Amino acid sequence: MECPAGTAAELNKRGLPLNAIGFYEPIPYHAVYRTWWFPCTVCKWPMKISKRMSAGREYYRVACLYGRHADTGASFMFRPTSGDAPQLHPDSPDTPPPHEAALALGTMGAVPEAQPVEGHLALKRGVWRYTCVPGLHELRLHTVLREHLAAALADVDEAVKLWPMSDAYDHRIEVKGPDGSTHVFTVDVKDYTHGRVLAESLHRNEGDKGGAKWLVVPDHRADQIPLLTVTCHKYGMKAATMTDFAKMVCQSAGVVWA
Repeated sequence: MECPAGTAAELNKRGLPLNAIGFYEPIPYHAVYRTWWFPCTVCKWPMKISKRMSAGREYYRVACLYGRHADTGASFMFRPTSGDAPQLHPDSPDTPPPHEAALALGTMGAVPEAQPVEGHLALKRGVWRYTCVPGLHELRLHTVLREHLAAALADVDEAVKLWPMSDAYDHRIEVKGPDGSTHVFTVDVKDYTHGRVLAESLHRNEGDKGGAKWLVVPDHRADQIPLLTVTCHKYGMKAATMTDFAKMVCQSAGVVWA
């Protein structure tokens, strides 16, 4: 998930398993302008390039196919060029920052440079969307919880674990409260466009198939929580947004969320 696109040499340096190269393919056609492509400022996957017209003049919009990334800064434009690589400009310079603050994936201010199509590979679309994109949220939640809980835990590496149990679920967090009580959270982070599809998946598996007791969704999926709360209750689980969950964990450990 940290290398969704790159040259073969760059991918080899990542120490990927031998079969992992099969998940990569040439830069997709929808992301190519002449001989160039542009990585998303959040996920680094090739952004979609589409031709537009304004006042009779042609221009191109470049935006991540994952809507949240595009809505929070990974959206640009450029005018046609004849030879040199295009220079991108933000198409919405007044885009407000994401409301989730500490857990937001950074997009603001960065402008990607054109990359040559030749010699570059990118993850297949399905792998990018259903492994890479959710994985960024998993990593961010892990990083932020470690930062907030470090002062309260004797061994943060042992207490805040990412992908334990061979990735049966995404996080296992164990903290002690001010009264000495122990709190254990097993968490699966899910990022589905439609909450009903996620709820149906929970029904099919009779809960989380890995055994997680918490189902956590990115903050921009907050409208899914009412449905997921009802569904999770049937299987002894709870649902929360990333920020609400992180605040609750910190509160359990006697740590102030700031």
